[in-house]
Amino acid sequence: MLQKRKERKKAILALTEKCVLSSSSSSENTTPATSQHFPTREPQMIPGPSNQPPRKRGRRVLIKDHLAASLDVAKLNNRKAAIVLTSTLKSAGSDPAAFNINRSSVRRHRLKSRQKIAESLKKEFKSETPLTVHWDGKLIEDITGHETVDRLPILVSGNGVDQLLSVPKLNRGTGEACARAVYETIESWNLCEQIKCMCFDTPAVNTGLKNGACILLEQKMEKDMLWLACRHHVMEIMLEAIVSKSLSPSSGPDIQIFKRFKNSWSDIDQADYKAVSSDASSLQAVENIAAYIISFAQDQLNRYQPRDDYKELLNLTIIYLGGIPEKGIIQNASWSSPCQMDGKSNILSQDLFISPSVQIIQEETAISKFD
Repeated sequence: MLQKRKERKKAILALTEKCVLSSSSSSENTTPATSQHFPTREPQMIPGPSNQPPRKRGRRVLIKDHLAASLDVAKLNNRKAAIVLTSTLKSAGSDPAAFNINRSSVRRHRLKSRQKIAESLKKEFKSETPLTVHWDGKLIEDITGHETVDRLPILVSGNGVDQLLSVPKLNRGTGEACARAVYETIESWNLCEQIKCMCFDTPAVNTGLKNGACILLEQKMEKDMLWLACRHHVMEIMLEAIVSKSLSPSSGPDIQIFKRFKNSWSDIDQADYKAVSSDASSLQAVENIAAYIISFAQDQLNRYQPRDDYKELLNLTIIYLGGIPEKGIIQNASWSSPCQMDGKSNILSQDLFISPSVQIIQEETAISKFD
């Protein structure tokens, strides 16, 4: 193959020289007038192999485990990570060409680092206590940032144990897919014997009698387990029924009275609030239990609360019943719970509604039923 390529180059060079010689001989025979109109063309350069030495590819490895973990925490994709690393090396006075930095190498090192960390976690995690497996499907943005995928966080907890096992991607959000993902994760961590309970949300995909994830997981593990339905979702069902009864069912994702309250929040004088003592009927209903509820709320605030909206609901309860939280009365806007909306609307009821329409008056009367 190489010999044919050399012969072809020689033939091209010979043909080019012949054309140049014939062109020069014809130009000598022409008259001066003709040569003025048709100037002699210089021979063209034939492209060939470069005489420059080949560029050496960088071999130094820059991405270690801690750096790969930092890139994951920063949520940088492989292309952006390569750009940031190259710019950082230039700013530090180093030659980026000496390092192996490109999109493919960054991706390869990050995959190896993740696999190494996952294997080390599995080896280090050992528990002989009974464990509860938790899972909860979430629609989140994929690591590429171009699509939304269904992820299933799976973790176990027990006496002094709290370990995230995996967050697999589900192609379908069915009970069979959930059960298979949970079982394969438990089996890969060698925890089948320690798992005694299941904690889950209450949709049909988990609690179905035939194709629910709980039933199918028990079948795969070949044993009965204790079912622990998430109490937060049970209370949300009750709260949803109260809201639907008082304000009528909502046809959209937003409740309009709460939406107006949220939009008017910046115009409300948050320092001018009312407690339960300003309403005689409400005070009579809670006067025997107000002290106990305040004590309970303050005790819960002294404990670890994983969510800020839970803390705010406890603070609002103390303020409305006439108490003062340990950190003082501070109003922060959070809109994740109808209970918080109700508490704020009662505390700041004098500024809640601006429009005097009959519909708003009816909604204000309805929301007061939460007291």
